[in-house]
Amino acid sequence: MDDFIYIRAKLGENHAQKILLEHFKKVAKPIINRHIKRGNNLTGIPKEDLEELFNEAFETIIFSDELCYRTDDFFKFIFLQRIKDYFRKRIRREELYEKFLLETGLNPAEPLNDIEIYKQVYQNGHEIIDILIRDEKTKLNTWEKDIIYLFSKSYSVDEISKNLNMPYSYAFRMLRTAQNKCKKYITKYMPELVF
Repeated sequence: MDDFIYIRAKLGENHAQKILLEHFKKVAKPIINRHIKRGNNLTGIPKEDLEELFNEAFETIIFSDELCYRTDDFFKFIFLQRIKDYFRKRIRREELYEKFLLETGLNPAEPLNDIEIYKQVYQNGHEIIDILIRDEKTKLNTWEKDIIYLFSKSYSVDEISKNLNMPYSYAFRMLRTAQNKCKKYITKYMPELVF
């Protein structure tokens, strides 16, 4: 992609934005093909939702204050983050629904289990999160502890930034820093979890 098109698009030129949009559609095609819902594929994302996630990623690129000269990689990264956030929201919604059913004693005719595969990623992790937040050896600051806690509860980066009243980019960078600190702690003090 021509850097001049990218810069003109960020400056608000409509024609350049259209060219960039079409280019990113080609870049996103393999990602969309991997995640789109097809037939009985219950873990996929409906086409309309994927289009909305794509548009959000494109708007992030256009309206962010930062310039990036590896735009394709940056766009793919942002788009994949939006997809991860989408799955986290689905997991949280599913967990809240299951909690509601448990508390009310209702039994649906067909249980909602369309995200069972993704749920495996988050199961049985709360005890570990508690250790990571409590132990000073992780070297997490107060903000990082809050972010890791919310992230473990399936909050998206966007929701975390709104909850903690901070810019999205700052919340994202702080989450990455906190994850790296946790990874080092786990490698050193919980080697049985490293595989």
